[in-house]
Amino acid sequence: MSIIDKLFTFPIRLIDKIRVFIEYLANWVELGVWRVRDPLIFTLLAILILPLLKSGLTALNAIKFKEIDTTNGVNEILNNSQSNNINSLYTIICALILGVILFEIGLQYINYRTRQKKKKGIVTIIERGFTLIAYSWATLEMTSMYSSMYPTYDPPVEFFKRVFPNMSGQQIGAIIKPIIITVSSITSSQSGIVGLGIFLLFFYGVGRNKTKFKFFIRYHYIQAILLYAMFGFQFHIYALFTERSAATSLMEFIGITLYSVNLSILILGISATILGRETNFPFIHDAIQYHTGRKEDEGKGFLDL
Repeated sequence: MSIIDKLFTFPIRLIDKIRVFIEYLANWVELGVWRVRDPLIFTLLAILILPLLKSGLTALNAIKFKEIDTTNGVNEILNNSQSNNINSLYTIICALILGVILFEIGLQYINYRTRQKKKKGIVTIIERGFTLIAYSWATLEMTSMYSSMYPTYDPPVEFFKRVFPNMSGQQIGAIIKPIIITVSSITSSQSGIVGLGIFLLFFYGVGRNKTKFKFFIRYHYIQAILLYAMFGFQFHIYALFTERSAATSLMEFIGITLYSVNLSILILGISATILGRETNFPFIHDAIQYHTGRKEDEGKGFLDL
């Protein structure tokens, strides 16, 4: 090869070397992430849940205490009957937690016996609770989107005012606003990179992780992601028609209707998760199995497929 040919082919050979280096680097990073994938998934989920739990406790304290003197910072504890109601609520919550623990122990024992008989096990309480994280994320993200529409009108608050007519808009806002603000601050931080990371965590870390999670968990995680994507697309179309107009009665009605329908679909998914079943929504079911694989093929090797 002459010097002229070498000079002409040098850029091509340089680009090829760079491509090989990038592929090697990407494979090295992917291999490293794959090795620490399982502990990394649960660590990131814990980091995601802790701020939400903190906001939930803040909302609970807002219900438990009434601030009557903001200048002196004095808080009045609720009267005796209201305090008794709060104590009864805590007692019920503790009893439910104890019941869930005992029920989980029973389910684990049943799973152990069914695995010995080479049968499919049932979905445990822990697995159902872990699956609810995906739907909670989708619900909070959707509520956050609709809450940011108008400064003087909030479709989620208006919706819950109709569901709970005895509560005012301020009381409902005091409960859900801290949680929504926390979710927005998490997902929109670092120019949206954190929100993208949550999506990748749910989609690749859980939804397509066949070696670690059951079909039930993967099915509902993928469904929550697809539903959130559909609701986001729907919301942006709605926002396209309303971003330059005031909060008219028609737009308010459409906003409440869209939010209530979307929330109803998510509640169906949450109900199916609590019952330990898949939803089998039309069209979405086939799209989910494209990512998770068929339930009938669960546990089969490559040659079996």
